[in-house]
Amino acid sequence: MNSITTQETRSDKGPVVAAGHAVIDELTVQSWRDAGVLPGMRVITAGRGIGELSMLAAATVGPKGSVVAVDSSTETIRRAALRTSGAGASRLSFTRQELARLELGAPVDAALVRSALLRLDNPWAALRGLALSVKRGGLIVVQEIDDESVASIAETMFARLGRRSAGSPPEQHIAIQLNRIFRACGLRPPRLTLGGDVASRHLREAGAAPPVFVSAMSPV
Repeated sequence: MNSITTQETRSDKGPVVAAGHAVIDELTVQSWRDAGVLPGMRVITAGRGIGELSMLAAATVGPKGSVVAVDSSTETIRRAALRTSGAGASRLSFTRQELARLELGAPVDAALVRSALLRLDNPWAALRGLALSVKRGGLIVVQEIDDESVASIAETMFARLGRRSAGSPPEQHIAIQLNRIFRACGLRPPRLTLGGDVASRHLREAGAAPPVFVSAMSPV
């Protein structure tokens, strides 16, 4: 599998789940701003919950910026477009493409990916495709979250790259994978940040388990 198919699965599942989503969104936007994503930029987004992700990006780049949301599934694109229609994001569009073979016509200022890269069989090809779509001096920001599936995915990737440490916590596995994937694609070593502590403070009162949020940023 060389593509990532996302689903718009957010629904009203109770205050704990809602609090968790809100924290993840807050961490996402903060990591973009820390990386240097600014109003007026043209960006692409990819990842699970592409509708919400693209709306977050649209709010971050503002009315003078633009967002192109990418997904490999026609149905996901259709649902995301319906979900975001009428939400005030006038410069938000969707395209059905594989990350490894992106064709956007003109390079963007930043590629923003969340909960997608480590779920691919070939994350290197996807990251190279993203890098080719970003202008020189632009940004790639990749975020992975330790939810119900990513810890085991990180373990698999860890083994695939020939390095395993049974005692290492999941967030270190995720960070190591992102670091090595960026390097293998010829990108600069990414600046890595962990959002677990921040999430813990926000989620403690809601009774939710804190996610491990790893953000990797590198200029192209």
